[in-house]
Amino acid sequence: MAPLVTGGDEAVLEPCPWFRLRLGDLVVLEAPQGLDLHRFFWARRPRGQVLLVTKGDHARHFDRARPPGTLLGRVAAVHREGRLIRRPRGLPLAEFPAALRSLAGGVGSLAFRRLESLRRPRL
Repeated sequence: MAPLVTGGDEAVLEPCPWFRLRLGDLVVLEAPQGLDLHRFFWARRPRGQVLLVTKGDHARHFDRARPPGTLLGRVAAVHREGRLIRRPRGLPLAEFPAALRSLAGGVGSLAFRRLESLRRPRL
């Protein structure tokens, strides 16, 4: 999530139910390997079950969709070198290009994987 959050920064979380998240919010979720601080993109509801879709700005693919119970909170501010840097809700205009590139990369990877699954083996 650099340069928004870099090594040594401390994220200040605020409690937030999943239905209050906005496109571009930075969220912290529990993951099998620890915690993930990624950007929220959307919530999907397959078969009536809610799943949150997130992605790191420099990641190639979207994260595996996770249930709202793994959401620990939304990043409200960052402590960096003794300063408190507040984050606005949603997607700040300055972060729009990075988020758009991230979304485009994730959608492109989904489309590529779908095309690969449609290819038939040659006989």
